Amino acid sequence: MTLRKSSISPMLRPTPGRMPVNTLDARIAYFGDAAELQRRLRPMGVVLRLDRCEASSVRTMFFVDPTRVLTFRGREGRLVESSGKVRSVEDPFSTIDLLLGALRPAPADAPDCVGGLVGFLGYELLSHVEPIPADLPGESALPDLWLGDFPLVVVFDPRKEPGVVRLFGLDDDAPTRRRAEAVRRCLELPLPSPPKPPLEEASARPAISSMGRQRWLRRVEEIREAIRDGSVYQVNLTQRFLVRVPGEAAVIYQRLLDRHPARYAAHLALEGGDILSLSPELFLEIRDREVITRPIKGTLPRGKAPAEDERQAAALLASAKDRAELAMIVDLMRNDLSKVARTGSMKVVSHAALESVPTVHHLVSTVRAVLDDGKTLGDLLRATFPGGSVTGAPKVAAMEYIREMETLRRGPYTGAIGFLGRDGRARLNLAIRTLVLDSELARIHAGCGIVADSDPIAEWREAVAKVEGLLEILGGDAPCNPDKC
Repeated sequence: MTLRKSSISPMLRPTPGRMPVNTLDARIAYFGDAAELQRRLRPMGVVLRLDRCEASSVRTMFFVDPTRVLTFRGREGRLVESSGKVRSVEDPFSTIDLLLGALRPAPADAPDCVGGLVGFLGYELLSHVEPIPADLPGESALPDLWLGDFPLVVVFDPRKEPGVVRLFGLDDDAPTRRRAEAVRRCLELPLPSPPKPPLEEASARPAISSMGRQRWLRRVEEIREAIRDGSVYQVNLTQRFLVRVPGEAAVIYQRLLDRHPARYAAHLALEGGDILSLSPELFLEIRDREVITRPIKGTLPRGKAPAEDERQAAALLASAKDRAELAMIVDLMRNDLSKVARTGSMKVVSHAALESVPTVHHLVSTVRAVLDDGKTLGDLLRATFPGGSVTGAPKVAAMEYIREMETLRRGPYTGAIGFLGRDGRARLNLAIRTLVLDSELARIHAGCGIVADSDPIAEWREAVAKVEGLLEILGGDAPCNPDKC
């Protein structure tokens, strides 16, 4: 990728007449791209990146140098201040509310996130919601939760504001200004040397499943038997695919994003591994106390030719199994939201709409509700986490089966990635199409919702289809087709 030379103004330029006196809102001239900006910000230490891809545009927010970091590993919670002071905490959800403090309104033209908590909630955080042990073996050094408290947002939106980077903080105080000045200095430094590119796609390497085909097929049959017995109605069964991927995480992420412009993408560069998420699914979005969730169920590969692609889309729309599976999850999400929603505010805005991404078609529903008076973001997370589309129904029984049937911890996969803002707005993806990159190994999970009439071989094909596009870009071979191995 050819990067254009940056042109940086010598001083932060405030935007007049647009924000309260105590809000920092400034622009810096910049003519590079998001990948270059990410490389330039690296000297600031922790750099998190959230991308919102819509149509032909990408809006990117960077978060650098948190004032404090909240982590959980099992029951052990730690809040680490920038000074190095460490405090133990017990409950992740009440701690989230405590860190956000009293929510404050933001200017009308403020960016999507005005600062707040940014990071991920891993699937195993479920042990703080239900009495289900998170005791499967893990392969990653990442915690179950990592949220940094970021006072400054670096916004790169070349379609809306070409030629500038926007710096925004809800508080125009000394810590926020220090970080804004540090960003300016990073953009003035010479561009770091080009990173090592990943291997070309032609250098294929086999992807290894954590289950293997035969065990996967047996597990599907065992779940179908449990469904026939009435113990559960649906279980989301997943497996991990492991592939060697040499190269720098930021370059790999940009390459994936260029080919898979996911609506809720993210790159979290953390100690213990890089999380690369190309998720098409929205777990929760909150604006003006209105909550939206968009569960996805039903997946078919895109066709290679237009006519074939149309047939695949039509087949998915006509699939009684997939529509019933999605209806079950919509009911589950409505039940979860009802614990914190204002009475009478729940509405299914759309059901089983077709949504297509570069490699697959999905069925998507949209559910909307209003957060009840006195309920907080922490209350909302406690009521809904983890998302119903990646567990099953009934939710607790499905999570118990997941613990019995799967072989490894899920980690960030099927958790949530995004931000919880100080103005009450929030957006968290459902962390599917998400991999962890560490020591040149990529761990990519994929799964399917198993119901009574599931065909084990068809479910294997669906799981492979969900990772095939990513593996192709990473240079990995998809697991063998069950008809041929």
